[in-house]
This record gives sequence, C-alpha cells and structure tokens, in this order.
Amino acid sequence: MTKLSMIVSFAAAAVVALESVSAASFRAGRTLAEADLQPDNWMENLDNDSGSGDDGSQLGQLADVKAWDQCGGMNFDLARYMSGVVTMDAATTKLTCEPGYGCEVVNPWFFQCQEIADPNVVPKYGQCGGIGYDGETRCSQGYECVASDPWYSLCRPKGMHVRTVSKKQAEADLWTESSGQYDQVNAWEQCGGKDFDYALYLDASVDEDDAPMLTCAPGYGCEVVNAWYFQCQPLPDLGGVAQWKQCGGVDYEGATNCVTGSVCKSFNDWYSQCVPKEQEDA
Repeated sequence: MTKLSMIVSFAAAAVVALESVSAASFRAGRTLAEADLQPDNWMENLDNDSGSGDDGSQLGQLADVKAWDQCGGMNFDLARYMSGVVTMDAATTKLTCEPGYGCEVVNPWFFQCQEIADPNVVPKYGQCGGIGYDGETRCSQGYECVASDPWYSLCRPKGMHVRTVSKKQAEADLWTESSGQYDQVNAWEQCGGKDFDYALYLDASVDEDDAPMLTCAPGYGCEVVNAWYFQCQPLPDLGGVAQWKQCGGVDYEGATNCVTGSVCKSFNDWYSQCVPKEQEDA
C-alpha cells in the first residue's frame, strides 16, 4: 500500500469514528429547544401513569414543590429546585411535591402538583359527621371537620372564620331593607334548616315548623343537605371553566372565563388555569 493510500484510509476511518461519536453525543445531549420541536413524539414516550422520567428526589431536589404549583415541563427552570447540573432530562423530570400531592403532566410544557385522590378522605366542604352519619370523618390536607350543628359537620379550611355574630352585630351590617334579611350568608355556611338560629339574619321571628332558605353571597345558592342543614353552595355556571382546568395558553381554543369564585391564572405562555381567587397572586 502506498503512503498516499494509507493516509486516505486513515482519514476515512477517522471520519466514520467522528460521525459515530457525534451521533451518540447528539442522542445523549439533545437540547430542550430541539425537543420543543417534537412535543407530540415526546409525549408519546412519557408514561404519565408510571411516572417515567427522572424523579426530583433522586437528582438532588432541595425542597418539595407546593400544592398546585408547576413541578416540571419543557423550558421550566428546574434550577430553582435542583442542587446539581440540569441536563436535557429536565424535559421529563417530575419534581417531588408536598405530601398529599403528585406531579401530573398537563401538557409538555406544564407539569403540576395535583392532589392525590384518597377514597378514605372526605373531599373539601364534604360532610364528615353529624347525627346518623356513618361515612368517612378524615378531611383533605389543610381542612378540618367542623360541626355546624348536631346533625351536620363538614370539612372546612383550617382557620376558616365561622360566623357567630349576634343579632345586634348583624343589624349594624344591614345590606337590604326590603328582604328582611340582615346580611347575606357567606359561601359554604349554613343558610337554614330546622332549629337553625334565624335571628342571626332575620328581624322577624321564624316559626319552629318553618325553615326558610336564606339568601347567600353572589354566585352561591341555598341548597338543602338535610332537614336540619341548608348550605350556601356554588351556583351552576355552564359557561365557565371548572376550577383547576385550563383556561388559556398558546394554541388553546377553549373558554377563558372561569366559574364563580375562580380566576384564570397564567403559569407560562403555554398554560393558564382556573384557580381560587385567593390563589391568584400566590
């Protein structure tokens, strides 16, 4: 073999080797920008149910993600939670959420800490006690079982104010002269029932055999739970997006107005969600 042939053969082998290394490097270190171009293929490879992708706790996660906050997704700033080097695996990393919540994939750009359903736990504002009640008594995290009367207890947010004002206090907060009702009943509070103290809201006396439904705060109606307990519950809003559902984002074409008590909050360019009003600035 001539000297020239040897040089050509060596150069060809070097090119092949270099191409092989480059291809391997590309597969291992593909950038998020390139992954963004193939969100459909990326989602096909992500098994939502099995929790595929790296777990934040195994990659040096510094703190749990709070309930309903973003816990991953393409272009998400994982450095806020990670102590190590963030690689292209960040596109599929599900961070660890606070107890009672799991990181769920909403879309390729937005993972969210959502409440883990527990059949042994009473849902928010659900009944958890009372005479004749034989169901579950443990409330969701952040809620506690509060007795409204001997016949009905419900799961309220911990520390939630329960109205116990006197009739005199109610008179000072008169909201309408025509209805005879001193004040509207707050959301989720009792608005009537047998043996209910109507004097908190009404000037006229109520016959012990009568149990009228009081007027609730805007967006809520008085619903009969049982003969002894009526409750102010959200009115149906067929035109609004349900709480915790998507209401905006790039390529989103659905409704953007949320149901009563919720507002549409933007998490990033690709995802907006209906959240409780009190969490709008959280």
